[in-house]
Amino acid sequence: MKEDDNEYAWLEIPSNTNYWLVRATGGKYYTDFLETSTISILNNEVSVKDINDSLETPQSIGLHGDIHAIFANAYKDKNKHWLTNAARQADIFVNNMKNGDLVLVPSKSSNRFALGVISGAAYDVDKDKLEKRSQNASVNGIGYPISDAIKRRPVIWIKEISREEFPPKLAWILTAHQTILSIKKDSHLINNLVSPLYVYNDEIHLNIFSDKRNGLTLSDWEELSTYLSDTASGSKAKDKINMGADIHSPGFIELITNLQNYDYIFNIVKSLWNATYKSAANFPIGFFAILYFLMGRDGRKQGLLKWIESVVDTGEDLYQKHFENKQKRELMRKKENQKQNSLSLKIKDAGTSIELKNQKKNADNQESQHEKRE
Repeated sequence: MKEDDNEYAWLEIPSNTNYWLVRATGGKYYTDFLETSTISILNNEVSVKDINDSLETPQSIGLHGDIHAIFANAYKDKNKHWLTNAARQADIFVNNMKNGDLVLVPSKSSNRFALGVISGAAYDVDKDKLEKRSQNASVNGIGYPISDAIKRRPVIWIKEISREEFPPKLAWILTAHQTILSIKKDSHLINNLVSPLYVYNDEIHLNIFSDKRNGLTLSDWEELSTYLSDTASGSKAKDKINMGADIHSPGFIELITNLQNYDYIFNIVKSLWNATYKSAANFPIGFFAILYFLMGRDGRKQGLLKWIESVVDTGEDLYQKHFENKQKRELMRKKENQKQNSLSLKIKDAGTSIELKNQKKNADNQESQHEKRE
């Protein structure tokens, strides 16, 4: 790995990212999705290969190819409504989803939510292998239901989010019944779940958490504004940074500014660094988003999927260099600031991180097996 700090890219969530809610059959196959690093949909009489081999001319019902006809032929006993819905779900799964899209999967009873990044094209799993895995489940210590769905997509799961941490404004998805549903209209809320620090539409987003109890008074808000502008170390910072807040406290304060105002956010992040990460044993996404931001002063951006791959390849090495190098350890030194302490500010990463290395290995293995089948 190079010694040049400028090799570290900032986490960017591309503006063309799609956001999907995918149901694991009422949460039944939630654990199976996580363990296999995939998502899947039912109706095995129609395969990904069938869909890919179908006509490419769009039909009047708005599908790619002749998918509706394929389903009608495979499921002759189903009514028109069922066929249309099943065909649309398969069309989205195979043709509309793409690498780098974010996917959210609720567990049974929606107590937890898995958040991941689609990392490959749709493919078919061998039915015999699925059956064998199911038969050997107890021998292999698998105590959760195994999906028999053949249509799959590889996913790198990045974290699990508890119901308590789930944004209240996203609660509407709990009543949605579709197997796959676009939730792009709430992209901002989902982006904030990915990482407390990221770039989107050429703007830097930073989410700061205030742990102060009993709400924030007008005096607290004045103090917060003064602290942020002073810490940003720029006389124009207060006019360059937009601030939004969860009206509840404890709650989040979001700062948004143009990329050209990097130094303002850099100074704020550096000030809050020690209060945020006293350890990074499980290397969460947010930790590396912040660390790469502090190290990558040249402002090079990298899309979510490529960025995760970069973290898998270089993250632990960077972590060791960062904390073993005396000069770089300066970033960890806490700035004694009574205003910061009185407001209990820190940068909080939502959810519980899922180990990335095995996720990447699973995705690579699935891609290799898919290429062999073709």
